[in-house]
Amino acid sequence: MTTDRDVLYARAYLSAISSPPAPHLIDLIADIGAVEAAARVYRGDIPAAIAAEIQPTRRTSATVADTAVSALLAAQAHGIKLITPEHPHWPHSAFTVTGGGCPVTAPVALWVRGTAALTQLTERAVAVSGSRAATGYGLHIAGELGAQIAQRGHTVVTGGALGIDIAAHRGAQAADGATLTVLPCGLDRIYPSAHTTQLLASATDTRTAGLLVSEYPPGAVPARARFLARQRLLAAFGTRGVVIVEASARSAALALAEAAISQHRPLSAVPGPLTSLTSAGCHTLVRSGRAALITTPAAFAEQLSQAAEPRTAGEHTATASADPTLPAPVAQLLARCWDIEGYDGGWNGGDIVDLLCQWFDEFGADITHPALGQGGPTAYDAWSRADLLRFAHRYGHRVARAIPTTGPTPEPSTALGRASAPPADLVDDETTRARRPR
Repeated sequence: MTTDRDVLYARAYLSAISSPPAPHLIDLIADIGAVEAAARVYRGDIPAAIAAEIQPTRRTSATVADTAVSALLAAQAHGIKLITPEHPHWPHSAFTVTGGGCPVTAPVALWVRGTAALTQLTERAVAVSGSRAATGYGLHIAGELGAQIAQRGHTVVTGGALGIDIAAHRGAQAADGATLTVLPCGLDRIYPSAHTTQLLASATDTRTAGLLVSEYPPGAVPARARFLARQRLLAAFGTRGVVIVEASARSAALALAEAAISQHRPLSAVPGPLTSLTSAGCHTLVRSGRAALITTPAAFAEQLSQAAEPRTAGEHTATASADPTLPAPVAQLLARCWDIEGYDGGWNGGDIVDLLCQWFDEFGADITHPALGQGGPTAYDAWSRADLLRFAHRYGHRVARAIPTTGPTPEPSTALGRASAPPADLVDDETTRARRPR
């Protein structure tokens, strides 16, 4: 009979010998359970795809139980705890991607240091990252963003790195806000070492909720592959969005932006001087329509608050119309959606996107939507207001060109009424174009 301790030991062993992300190993655990998966890995009774995700020198250096106990004792000596998907503090929602996004490979287990609950910290969280060689401007903006996000009751998620990351972390701390730091190494050795005192203090400060988290056991050292693997966790934990502040054209922060896009996290970027190479990556993200433009830290934080709170029809109208990051015609269309007679807060994302697609099609706007091709024609039924705004951000520049800037805003078709699931022929399978049938 499998006990909770057996599962804990199995996951501690697999965490100690695997090289994240390990999607094939995660699939094996899901199929046969952690205990049997650990036994098969130890025996070497695994396919080549899983063997490639295992550190061969550690697989049989000790038994499953001995490897697990060694890691757990090392963790206990530094106040580190192991949480697994079976633990009540496991952030299941952070690893659940909706709206047709690419599934994120969850860790085998997570090692945490601090007193806060990971589930609570990731419920409302924003990841902030950017250049390590940040300018004074970037450090100032990152600190302001960290403070503003924290003041709105959101957790600030960073990698604790030099430059933008630590500036955002310090801003959140100055505002007595919650912080979550994801490290690319064991939590017994803080990286970078220059931030050891500050990061440990944030995790133990009783005034605020702070936590250090890693998918690597004690003793694991920083490595390039681990920095890259960490990006998917930063995006996953940034449940309310990801912000890039200063990133060059080849910055590692752009890998975080890619992870955010694949996981359907709202992505925003801070602009810099046109002559600044440090902001070239941010400018590319905004110019391509993949990231929303942040005008001021306060405006971004206010938008977070608005997206998190349920609103009446009138409040939705005012918010959509006043959103400075949306092209004016798109903001007007969104305002009309929330101002339709009979709206009572029961419309879902599918209802409004269905209506928007009709208007877009009427104006000849070419709206391609990869999420619909991956998730099927009804994948956006569960879209939230944030999802809808992200849709508008991504395609707003195309819609704005197609919609006349003068004259009255078009009235929605009364034939739609209270839409339920969009019709099956809303998606053209060949082009994945979101369209409304005429």
